[in-house]
Amino acid sequence: MQNKSFEIIFNIVNIICKIFLVLQVIIVSWVVFGRYVLSKTPPWGDEAALFCMVWFSLMSAPLAIRDDSHIKLVLINKYISEDKLKHLDNIIYIIILGFSVFMIIAGTKLTILTSTNVMPGMRIRSSWIYLVIPATGTVIRLSVIEKLLQKNRRLI
Repeated sequence: MQNKSFEIIFNIVNIICKIFLVLQVIIVSWVVFGRYVLSKTPPWGDEAALFCMVWFSLMSAPLAIRDDSHIKLVLINKYISEDKLKHLDNIIYIIILGFSVFMIIAGTKLTILTSTNVMPGMRIRSSWIYLVIPATGTVIRLSVIEKLLQKNRRLI
């Protein structure tokens, strides 16, 4: 059974990912149409498509961790006992948790560092594209915490 607040947060993240994916498809289609049919592309097109791709790509990582749909090596599962495998999973989640803390700290520093730069095509601060790093780190942290809580409930 999943916690209701986790469910709400991950539904919002899922909606954000869907929006950015749809926007990316629309923007790239418009840029291609403009380039080959109208012989004119919008100056913001490439940057906006990149912005959407970065946000979609990084924000979908916590969803993959939560659903166990991320790429992982399962070959080792055949050679390790079930008990050791549970401990290995905990170690892996702790490593992911550590990486998420790194993403939050380094991403926040990078976001602050780029807050004076402007993306010329979209005319927004570059920090908006880098804000996804600490945001993703935060949501990854939540997904790992949820996973660890679920594992501990099963053990009790």
